Amino acid sequence: MRKELAILGLVAIAILAMSAIGYADVFNAIMVQDNGSETPQPGAQYDDTQTPWLFLDTFQSYLHSFYTTWSWQNSTKWEVLGHVDLESTTDAKSWLTLSDWSGMPTGKWRVAALLSNDEPGSDMCCSGKCVYFERVTKPVPEPVSSALFLLGAGALGLRLYRKRKTQN
Repeated sequence: MRKELAILGLVAIAILAMSAIGYADVFNAIMVQDNGSETPQPGAQYDDTQTPWLFLDTFQSYLHSFYTTWSWQNSTKWEVLGHVDLESTTDAKSWLTLSDWSGMPTGKWRVAALLSNDEPGSDMCCSGKCVYFERVTKPVPEPVSSALFLLGAGALGLRLYRKRKTQN
């Protein structure tokens, strides 16, 4: 009985190990602030003056291609607004973005990235991932609010000045 349980345990461990190897991440995809950056964009949120960059890392150098679809979520579905492809590269790290962000809508975005292994004789065909980010309108202070802030700061400064003057 003990031998059977031990064999069953070893088989279970072997199956888990093979499945972990079979489903290992073959690339990482994150949204970053700048071309060349590997630091994730805080909150995956960009204002309308920033350019969203997709950072792709294959962990090692081999012949591969990336195909990406950039989609925006309208009220009913994901609407594809652009494609960026990087074909036949051996760079382990790549940065991609749309060529022109002017006029692109704010809201929720999804980037679907597909990695195609172009290495002859490779067992891995392709792998895909989706990353999400949000594009928001940059808040601009109202002129009245700015004027009130400056007026309040000036009043506090004048009060402090008079207080010091009366103490001397």
